[in-house]
Amino acid sequence: MKHIFLSLSLLLPLCCAAQVAGRIILQEGDPLAGGTVQNVNVPFINGNGQVGFTGTTLVGGVAQGFVWYDNGPIFLNSDLPADMLTGAEAFMGIGNNMEFIYSPSTRGDDAVYTHDGRLAVENTQGPGLPTGTNTTFHSRPRMTADGTSYWISGYNDGMGGTSSFGRIFYTATPAGVISPLLLGESTTIMGQTIDDGSAIDFDYGISDDAGNFINEVNFNTGSTADDSALILNGSSIIAQETNPTGDGDNWDNFDFMDINNNGDYVFSGDTDGAAGPDEFIAVNGTIVLREGATVDGVTLTGGQVLGLDLNNNGRLLHVWRANGTEYLLLGGITDLNSSQVLVAIGDQIDTNDDGTADVTLVDVNTFGSSVSLSDEGKIFLSADYREISSGNEFQGILELTDFALPVSYLSFTASLDETKAVELNWATASEENNLGFDVERASSSEPGRWQKIGTVAARGGHQSVADYDFVDYAPLPGVNLYRLRQIDYDGTFQFSSIVSVMLRAAANDLTLFPTVADKEISFRFTSSPDRAFDIEIHDMAGKRISDFSRYGNTITFSSAMPAGNYVVNIRAEGKNWVRRFVKR
Repeated sequence: MKHIFLSLSLLLPLCCAAQVAGRIILQEGDPLAGGTVQNVNVPFINGNGQVGFTGTTLVGGVAQGFVWYDNGPIFLNSDLPADMLTGAEAFMGIGNNMEFIYSPSTRGDDAVYTHDGRLAVENTQGPGLPTGTNTTFHSRPRMTADGTSYWISGYNDGMGGTSSFGRIFYTATPAGVISPLLLGESTTIMGQTIDDGSAIDFDYGISDDAGNFINEVNFNTGSTADDSALILNGSSIIAQETNPTGDGDNWDNFDFMDINNNGDYVFSGDTDGAAGPDEFIAVNGTIVLREGATVDGVTLTGGQVLGLDLNNNGRLLHVWRANGTEYLLLGGITDLNSSQVLVAIGDQIDTNDDGTADVTLVDVNTFGSSVSLSDEGKIFLSADYREISSGNEFQGILELTDFALPVSYLSFTASLDETKAVELNWATASEENNLGFDVERASSSEPGRWQKIGTVAARGGHQSVADYDFVDYAPLPGVNLYRLRQIDYDGTFQFSSIVSVMLRAAANDLTLFPTVADKEISFRFTSSPDRAFDIEIHDMAGKRISDFSRYGNTITFSSAMPAGNYVVNIRAEGKNWVRRFVKR
């Protein structure tokens, strides 16, 4: 494996240091659980933007592993004395409702534990494996927002020892039901079978909603030149060594990867091209940033990617080593060359919001891809830093806090009007670089299938309240879910909160379609009345444009009818339906 633990340790001259704002979550020497913190590992976040990590506190001379959730410890190894838990692997995960997973040892055996207790332990029958097949280790646990767990295990024939014949990529439901997602020597993808041994890599990515995952595996090709590949959702190959990158060279090896709820994925690695620009970051299979590029005034000469994290708004936090130092960058996946350099080694950080720098960044600790970026823009990292006042050096978890999102929402509401159209209203307190809003809708029966139903232009950058509205003239029967995709000028975006409206389908209810049309519209009933329809069309000022009767369910516009918003009244059998539409 190429990167296990990397240390970013070269200081820049203090005369050139920038200052950023942040806060210390926890550091060495802090009191915790009646002891003193000895170390903290790398941070992970949940769907709420809360941070979790593992570490060790020394209590009465005994090292005590702990699990941190948001603003304090929620579990200590000593909470289960009968299991004799020791240690805590750096990788872990937290859910949205106080769930967690981590990897300690129980009586010397490698294990994974959650908030519900032991999930799996080595030297026992492997869940979902043939009888007599034991697991040999459990590592790299992660968790999604709903409490679904993931981790990597090894397996052998049950004869004892820690030697592994192959690896397994496991998942467990929130209820603790375990099943293999990938299995060495057995899983076949697009005609290729995952090899034995260490053929399932430790690096992988999981989306917050547990809907997508990306892994690196080695296929049984008979050659190490072309065996390594990245696979998506256990069913498709998205990149493989010796295959063309589409950028003039071939994939050579892969390092870090991540995937979000939208199915966007990123990965880094090297190509077989010239040594200067062969290090890369790819988005959805296309290389978008290479070493040697100039980003925010920094040329990534000799660049190497040290970590990355992708959020659900299309923003990527990525760490590079270049020019003898290291940089933490943030950018949109549509244009990573426009990324912003957030902080570099040697920069100073104001950790108590008094406008004065308190510490100097000495070292950013990355293990796997474990720098963390929330959808709200929160940034967490494990770092070493030096107190400016004392010169003492500490290791801890930092949150960088001065990287605001481009739009600050005051409100977002949805309501059903008398015509059964849904009116969406939202207000922003401030905007910066805001291009506009895509309005997206989903149904409660398919909450993950969002469809764009309209666009609203931004009012321009402002620091005062701005009001917006949008009308969905054709909501779906049942519960309608709405969200806003706010888009920056550089193509990056963020999602709003989700609002909902219930549209109850009455007997003989009417649906109008399409609601935006050039020449004609149609309507249908859940149970069609058996008679002619009386139809009136009015403009938004209430002026009657046309009045007629017909048996058919199609209304053709007059060529003299101007473009604009209209209301149609359809009457039959003593009932009246009112709907809105737009003529283009």
